[in-house]
Amino acid sequence: MIDINIKDTRNLFIALIVVLSFLTFWLAVAAGADVYNAFIWTILGVLAVWYPISIVSDQIAINSTVLAVADALGAVTFVLLTAFLTAMFYNFINGVDLRERGTLRKIRKLRDHVIIAPLNGFAEALEQELSAKGVRTVLIVGTEREAKRMYAHSKLAVVGDAGNTELLGAIRVNEAKAVVLCSNNPTENALAAITVKSLNKKVKIIARVNKDEDLPKLTEAGVHVVVLPEMAAGTWLGSMLSEKAMPGGVTMPGAIAPA
Repeated sequence: MIDINIKDTRNLFIALIVVLSFLTFWLAVAAGADVYNAFIWTILGVLAVWYPISIVSDQIAINSTVLAVADALGAVTFVLLTAFLTAMFYNFINGVDLRERGTLRKIRKLRDHVIIAPLNGFAEALEQELSAKGVRTVLIVGTEREAKRMYAHSKLAVVGDAGNTELLGAIRVNEAKAVVLCSNNPTENALAAITVKSLNKKVKIIARVNKDEDLPKLTEAGVHVVVLPEMAAGTWLGSMLSEKAMPGGVTMPGAIAPA
């Protein structure tokens, strides 16, 4: 199939169609048709519409040989136009992500789900934990590649930004019970929190933060719960090490056990 998405290919087809259409028109005029009838002849020829010779017949003598050449050029133009439009149609169909549409249909039925954004190690571990407990989640990812990887694992994912009001509306933030903002950038989380709050004042907003000094920025943005992963890990590990007898075979939640 011709790739019309390639600019040079698309421009070549358009140029050929325009040039051949002009030649068809010029030959029809040269055959003796007036400008109006030559134009009609060209349009009908390019569209491969049958028409009687009388459509261009008038008081002027018609040169049938030249007109036959014009007709042949019109037929060639029709073939090129058909190929061009067919290629555009198939490229359009291939560009429509049916999987994404199916995902959005499923999301429209959700209530009390958790929205997680953006996709990173923290977000993925959280999603796995929630899914294991039967909580429905929707992931906002940054690229089509990430979305396809999530689709392959039967996850509900959409490509976009947690600060996009249209996207949040599409994934039913008004029906969500929580939004978890997992970005390493506190400003990004704060801006997303403000947008979420403007759409749903009751939804619980949880945000990841890496530094204590970023806490005021997030609380002012409307974040209800702030998670410091490193602090949580340190607290958990300190608790474990302080035990008189450490239980064997214990792995911190979300950690990868050594091989």
